[in-house]
Amino acid sequence: MSSSTQPIYNLNELGLEEYEENDLVLNTIHDLKLFFQEISNCTCRRSPKQKDPRTCFEKIGFKRFFERHFEIRSLEKPELNLFIKAQLMSFEISNEKFQSNNEDIEMLNESNKIIQPQHYHRYQFNFNSSLSVCKSTYLKLCNINENLLLTLQNHLQNKGLENRIHGNTGHAVKRKSKVYIDYELTSSLKNFLIQYGNMYGLPSAMRHRNDSGNFVYLPTSENYTSVYENYKKHFYIEHNENDKIISYTTFCRLWHETMPNLKFQSPASDLCEVCENFKAKMKVEKDNNEEFEIIKKQYEEHYKAAELER
Repeated sequence: MSSSTQPIYNLNELGLEEYEENDLVLNTIHDLKLFFQEISNCTCRRSPKQKDPRTCFEKIGFKRFFERHFEIRSLEKPELNLFIKAQLMSFEISNEKFQSNNEDIEMLNESNKIIQPQHYHRYQFNFNSSLSVCKSTYLKLCNINENLLLTLQNHLQNKGLENRIHGNTGHAVKRKSKVYIDYELTSSLKNFLIQYGNMYGLPSAMRHRNDSGNFVYLPTSENYTSVYENYKKHFYIEHNENDKIISYTTFCRLWHETMPNLKFQSPASDLCEVCENFKAKMKVEKDNNEEFEIIKKQYEEHYKAAELER
């Protein structure tokens, strides 16, 4: 299903009223809903030992699955790797040695090669101590693919909990000059973003789930590149032209770390006043299911008519 026909989700009905109603949350809900709808995604149901007809993610429930999935998605890559490796240690149910088949042994013996026994590791993936899940559901829960899971399994057996370093790291081209990231630079960037948000941003009516404050949305004409260009102009006004400025990548990373509540409006969010009015009404009536459904239907009819015009 394309994003243009993505249905409208009532966060209150899903038990997710504490979350900000933004693109990231709504797209994640939609992605998980599609996963839940496809029963074949749960491979444990194919086992003859499966007595409960429900899929493993149906046993967990959408709200709990979404919350865990959303928390894991917020982890940085090193944190995610360590998290999964620690879980694999608790999931392991066997660590057995096995030899290759007899035919392979004979062929290798003729070449005077010694066969070393290999280790075979089996895992029982779990959501918690009482709910087990199949591998495909666990991969979705952690937002990773099977290739990464296998890589982490192998690294865990060979290196333990040691931090995994990507194979290309040693071949990366080193920068001739670097900008030292200190508290003064970070604070300066944060102050710039605060002032930028005050000048050009529009505060959201909803609050962040940890009550850290309102989200501030920059207009759709802005993006990370345009704000970075303005930051460079601001930087060189206050510094010497020979001073080194942080890279675009570092700028985006520090933005996410220091000002996660400063975001961009979603595309087309400022193009139709009628759509905005419908969305505002749905937010007000989200606790009144009957009225919410009436407004939702009107909004969908308006949206379809607008799509036909286009």
